[in-house]
Amino acid sequence: MKSSMKMAVFSAALGGLLMVLAAAPPARAAVPELINFQGKLTGADGKAVSRLVPIVFKFYTAAAGGSPVWTETRDITPDNYGIYSVMLGEIVPFNLNFSVPYWLGVSVGSDTEMTPRYRIVPSAYSLYALNSATAAWAEGADWASLTNKPAVTAQGNVFNGASQLVQLGADGKLPAVDGSNLTGLPAAV
Repeated sequence: MKSSMKMAVFSAALGGLLMVLAAAPPARAAVPELINFQGKLTGADGKAVSRLVPIVFKFYTAAAGGSPVWTETRDITPDNYGIYSVMLGEIVPFNLNFSVPYWLGVSVGSDTEMTPRYRIVPSAYSLYALNSATAAWAEGADWASLTNKPAVTAQGNVFNGASQLVQLGADGKLPAVDGSNLTGLPAAV
């Protein structure tokens, strides 16, 4: 009897925990704030450098001159062809908002910084995201134009992102809406 009582209490506690976990919003992975940079190192003789070398990476707000706004030093071992790849920001996190242009200066060992500096530019995917979502919302685009899916109608009103809200039903509850209009997937059977 005590055993079945303990099992019932355990089951109730486990059920309560599962309900709390199910109600919690899903965890979202943070976007890594890193920049992949690749280069090729050669000596003055043009031969590939494949030994361990310290490389200093610096961000500037100008193509030439000025003081760095971010610096990171990495020990890099290029491959037999002198090719290396590094994730900038792994050691020293970026404390930059990337709303202004930046240039990357690179210096190897005790050498002076290479010229010209590399201009930091967005990837095609970030340009797409910027142009499709942020700009569209700022310009008041509706749901259908952003998602290429038809707007969901409910009680005569249209839900189209932030520009209109769904009207509550006569009972004060949200109306039942078929999610297939939002996702393009068939409704559950």
